[in-house]
Amino acid sequence: MENINSGGKQCDIYGVNICDPDLKITPEMARDAIVRCFIIAHCEQLDDLKNYGDVSEEEFKKIKHMEVEILIKNIFKETGGDFNIPTKESIMNMLNKLAEYAKNFRNQAIVEKHYSEIMLLVDKIKI
Repeated sequence: MENINSGGKQCDIYGVNICDPDLKITPEMARDAIVRCFIIAHCEQLDDLKNYGDVSEEEFKKIKHMEVEILIKNIFKETGGDFNIPTKESIMNMLNKLAEYAKNFRNQAIVEKHYSEIMLLVDKIKI
């Protein structure tokens, strides 16, 4: 997932190239990157969902995405934000709560790594 530019800076943050000076980073882009990050970080737990039915690989990818999206929608709601109309502030609030949630399942160093990667993206959101 890591795309490093010639200066040694990580450019690809879960599908968003933060090194592109012409790209206007939006809250929606950050939200979608968080969904992709969470799917990657919790792949093993999500793969357990395969045990609940006979589905194709494509259907299973959709199920994993939907599972994570529902979780993130709920955390947006709990923190007073709106998944469909995210703001930089609502993303920050959701991200902080999501990091606390993730610490129940992942090593704290891994959570902090993903959090700091996402923060590279969030810091570039133009309001």
